[in-house]
Amino acid sequence: MLSRILSLILILTCICLVLGCGDDKGTEVVSPKVTQTYPEDGATDVSLFTGISVWFSRDMDEATLDSIYVSDMTNHDVEYSVSEKMATVLLDSMFKPETLYEVRVVSYVADTDGNNLAADHTFSFTTGPFDCAHIQDRFEPNDDLANATPIELDTPYTFLSSCGSEERRDFFRFTVESEAKITVKNYVTYSDSNEGSFLVEFLRQDGTEYISAGIHHDVPGTMEWRRSFLPGTYIVTTGKYHDDQYTVAYNFLLETSEPCQEDEFEDNDLFDEAAPMTPGTYTDLRGCAVDLDYYSIELTAGQRITVTFTQTNTPTNLRRLSIFDVEERELVRRQESTDITIGILDITATGTYYIGFFFWADDTTYDLDIEVTGP
Repeated sequence: MLSRILSLILILTCICLVLGCGDDKGTEVVSPKVTQTYPEDGATDVSLFTGISVWFSRDMDEATLDSIYVSDMTNHDVEYSVSEKMATVLLDSMFKPETLYEVRVVSYVADTDGNNLAADHTFSFTTGPFDCAHIQDRFEPNDDLANATPIELDTPYTFLSSCGSEERRDFFRFTVESEAKITVKNYVTYSDSNEGSFLVEFLRQDGTEYISAGIHHDVPGTMEWRRSFLPGTYIVTTGKYHDDQYTVAYNFLLETSEPCQEDEFEDNDLFDEAAPMTPGTYTDLRGCAVDLDYYSIELTAGQRITVTFTQTNTPTNLRRLSIFDVEERELVRRQESTDITIGILDITATGTYYIGFFFWADDTTYDLDIEVTGP
């Protein structure tokens, strides 16, 4: 009898060990694993602008993914795609050519249940030589208007390139929802020549030149340039100013801020919006880059008109003053960085004439004097 009892106890003990008998100490911990990497471990001839991506077997805690390290790269950010369970390492400089790099995913990284990697995961790759084939950026091919890459305002873009002997440009498309100032920040972070010049140019969506076109700076170097933009879709194109044979790597940002302050005559940006004026002096007017100022005045054949522009704030900036006839044809133009006077202009036909101002900088305050003589 005793032996049967002991046997029964032994059987029950075994069952408890297998099933846990209500004790959760037997629950298995499932650690996340690295399932795939880019570049693959041992890859060679890798691009100098490549991204580094790591895929996991489980949903990861994004806050722990900063524990992914790349040899010789001290500054980086990590973006995480929940749908792909993928972490992408964003570096702040390109890789050195023909160099071995090691990536270490430290076991500190954890999934959303708090489970860490069972051990560090490492992989390595070797970059290729410094040539155009190995520094193509992720937006290629975007070398013409039809292939312009959409970009967002207030978003920095890094590891862009312009390479080789051709006058190759990068084209990007962006949309301005409401009138704003945009500061163009362009940083040429690498150049294999110090005798070149880098271009940033703005076009309308159809490819025609926008008013803010044609700024360039030496390389390597930094440019910041601020202009007003009206609502619409635009193209910004960047690249070497001429077809010099040199290669650059650059970062790019279009940063928005409050629009240029306007005056009481706005919106007078087009001929059909021109503010009607009579002879006299007008003060406390304000001009904004891109946002042209048009004024109209009724004149009679035989009269003479003199127009004087006086800037009232500093520093002075380049601007243009034009007078247009009744058919909106430009009769006379002066472009100066100082005060401008146009006169005396003889009027040959009775009708509505236009005075137009074009500014190269925001927040220009000015006085306008219109003098008309004759019958």
